Amino acid sequence: MFVMTTNLFASIAILFSGLAGAAGAESPPSPQKKLNNLVSELLEVSSISRSSEPFRFTHPNDGWIFISAKGKGQETATVILDKELPGDRLMVHEVESPAPGEAMRFVTKGEHNIQVEYEGNATVDRLVVRAIPELVHCGLELNPEIKSYGRYDIEFLKGDILPNVPTLIVPGSIKLSRSVMEDWHRQGKWFVAEAGINSQARTVEDHFKFWTGFYDQAPFLDGIILNEFIVNNPATRPGQTPSPELQKRMEQEQQRHAVCAEAIRKMRADDRYRNKKLYAYVGGSGKKLNQEMIGTNFIRTILDAVIASRWNATSMKCPESRVPGTPCRLCLMASPIGKPRNRA
Repeated sequence: MFVMTTNLFASIAILFSGLAGAAGAESPPSPQKKLNNLVSELLEVSSISRSSEPFRFTHPNDGWIFISAKGKGQETATVILDKELPGDRLMVHEVESPAPGEAMRFVTKGEHNIQVEYEGNATVDRLVVRAIPELVHCGLELNPEIKSYGRYDIEFLKGDILPNVPTLIVPGSIKLSRSVMEDWHRQGKWFVAEAGINSQARTVEDHFKFWTGFYDQAPFLDGIILNEFIVNNPATRPGQTPSPELQKRMEQEQQRHAVCAEAIRKMRADDRYRNKKLYAYVGGSGKKLNQEMIGTNFIRTILDAVIASRWNATSMKCPESRVPGTPCRLCLMASPIGKPRNRA
């Protein structure tokens, strides 16, 4: 039986899988402006004329972008990404609004173009494209134990949370209306279900059927998060020889991880699930991912197979990340929402 961990409730994770300016990124045709450790400005254009050609920018890796457009006049301005692909209408911005129009999209590494089309006498004074990390909210319908806090439903989240994140973690059994699903996907955003680790699974096929079953029951899901793999501190000090009983337990743990790794490889090789996003949550008392429990290749399997890995502590060290060209993807967890909402 899978029991959802409470430390994921109503938290926001910043996944470093989409960090701007990652090592090994190719130099863009135009300079990028690094704003901080997480965000880089890829494009900034002012006073866009009605006859302007598409503007080009380069993303250093596969990752998320944030687009903002501020204008004036009347009617609307439509911002289009990669029109020739065919284009994605990022937003139809009513320029009379005092607030800028904003959107997020996941893009592939390399060059992209963006352009503005006008209706009426609308004009865009400023268009900005920034590379951002993946912002994940956990989560929709993961309600607090304190009743006065209310429910973390769409109505509660849509004011401050939903406009500012591209990924929502949801319960695997969630039921959403068609309008909610279509609106979220229309914005290019993702639903990720908390899938868990089936404690009753013993074989590769058992894990494979359990994890892919979430997609079979809810085809609208864009990915799953495997929550969680446990890694504790080493049971012996360096140089000590483990007892026969401890050695047997370690071998059993490594075998369980090996079975999970093979199930992950099988899932990623299946055409039905190849394009689904996969996240792994690793927790426990360990300060590093000691191979005593996970074996020598488990994290390598995750890095080869998944879109993002998610660690429970920013101080946790990943020895397998030292492989050249392989970043260790981390996350920062924000505190849960800490006060009840006003129901007056």
